[in-house]
Parts: sequence; structure tokens; C-alpha cells
Amino acid sequence: VICASRGRPISLIGAIKSLHMLESNETEVVYSIICDEDDGPTLQAAELLQADMDREVHIFNEPRDLVARKMNKAARSIEADLYLPYADDCYCLSPLWDQMSERIAAKVPAFSWTEFGDPNNVTMLMLTHKWIDAVGYMLSEHFPFWFADTWIQEQYAYATGTPIGLVRQLMFAGRRGKTKQLNDLKFWFEFFSAKRTERMEEGRKLRKVLGFDHIEESALQGFT
Repeated sequence: VICASRGRPISLIGAIKSLHMLESNETEVVYSIICDEDDGPTLQAAELLQADMDREVHIFNEPRDLVARKMNKAARSIEADLYLPYADDCYCLSPLWDQMSERIAAKVPAFSWTEFGDPNNVTMLMLTHKWIDAVGYMLSEHFPFWFADTWIQEQYAYATGTPIGLVRQLMFAGRRGKTKQLNDLKFWFEFFSAKRTERMEEGRKLRKVLGFDHIEESALQGFT
């Protein structure tokens, strides 16, 4: 579980605790909390969680930087079978989520949790180590944070010829935040579209690594 947080220490504690309290205690869950070195309250919240939880909790307290870059660095520092990029305003609603995620990851290389208030929205994704190893990163660093989930959706479509799956048994709730650092949305939508060939190429790479190379290129035309 990799969570970046700034300026919301109480929300961070609730978000992480919601996962921890609903674990099965049958798997090894490691938590990584990323905070900025100029954000003392968030660091204190992270240290409180580290002291209170009977789990391995890593704290990354560093200068401000692109959120995706910091989350990727945290992902590279810890070897795991499955990674969950997690927001500090999301709250787990599913008991035994860790066991369920482990079973699903044995069948598919990436999947999405279901948002309680918007059940068709693909936004909280889990990625296998094999997926991250194939593309070389967890989240795209082209964007401040938004669009990272849509980027993965398209990678998945180009790799498998099918949309990424929404797991109804993995439920979370959260607040809808304001768009930060993406003031010119028209620019970012156009930039995202311009980078489609990059996602297509990564999809081809994933297709081979993940065993979907039997899919014909023509079958993916609907996703281009």
C-alpha cells in the first residue's frame, strides 16, 4: 500500500486504519507513507501509524516533488507481489480485502476497486509486480496525479483487448477532491491524447510479458 499525503493528517490516519482494520491477518501487508519534509503534521501522523500498527510501515519524508515520481520511488524500494497506489481520502469498506486481492491477482495482472458512490468509475487500481516490471513504473510521471488511472486503463486495453475489471467485492468510499496542479484541463486532455502511441507501445510490451500475445493487433483497433 503506497499512500502520498499532504496537509490532511486526520484523513491519512483514517484512510490507512480502514485498510489495516479490515485485513485478514493472513497475508503480509506493507504500508508506505509519503509526506513532504515541510509538512510536520503529516509526518507526525505517519509516525503515529508506524508506532501503533502491527505492520511494517515505511515513511518517506522528502522534499516536495511530483506525486507519481515519489510513489514510483517508494514502489521500487519495496519488493511485493501486488501494489496499491492509495489516496489519503479513500476508505476501505471490504473485510478481507487483502486475501481477495491476492486471489484476483492470481488471475489478472491489474484490476480496479469499486467506488461506493460511483460504481462504474475505474480509479483505485491494483497492479502486480509483473505488470510494473514490464513497463518499468507504477504510475505515469507525465501528470501531477490525475490521468494516471486512465493511463493504466488504456495500457490494459491495449495489452488484453478487454477493459480492466471492476471488482465489486472490493469496495471503497472517499471524498471527491478538487483538481490540483491541472488548471488547464484542455491542455492536459490534449496532452494525454497525444501520448496514446506511448500507451499502445507499452500495451504491446505487456501483451508479450503477461501472456496475451495470442491477441491479434486487429482485435485492438477499437481501442485506438
